[in-house]
Amino acid sequence: MKKILTIITVIAVVIVAGLFFLKNNSASGPTEITTNNQASTPTNSSSTESTPPKSTYSKADVATHNNKTDCWTIINGSVYDITSYVPIHPGGVAEITRACGKDGTSLFTSNPKHNSRANMELANLKIGSLN
Repeated sequence: MKKILTIITVIAVVIVAGLFFLKNNSASGPTEITTNNQASTPTNSSSTESTPPKSTYSKADVATHNNKTDCWTIINGSVYDITSYVPIHPGGVAEITRACGKDGTSLFTSNPKHNSRANMELANLKIGSLN
């Protein structure tokens, strides 16, 4: 009986982990390859503006994308469109939107929970660099 319970528990854990993985991967949308061979995640479809086809941005450009439905940030001199990540951010919407439209370097780098996985997820959202 104990063996059966262990097997059922393992199966349940695998199923829950699989569903969690699928939810997290599908929530951010498919990854697209841009013409400069950088991976990027499309912006939230509710965004009123699309990402301009350029790779360098000014602080003024970033400042216009300053809310949860259109959120860009600067981290270590790179520009990221984090709109699609806002609703699934583990720290909550309020925490991530503090970086919308501004330099979020200190917010991102000072958080000890931002580990290598967070850096990989961020890399997928890069749209260019600061000029």
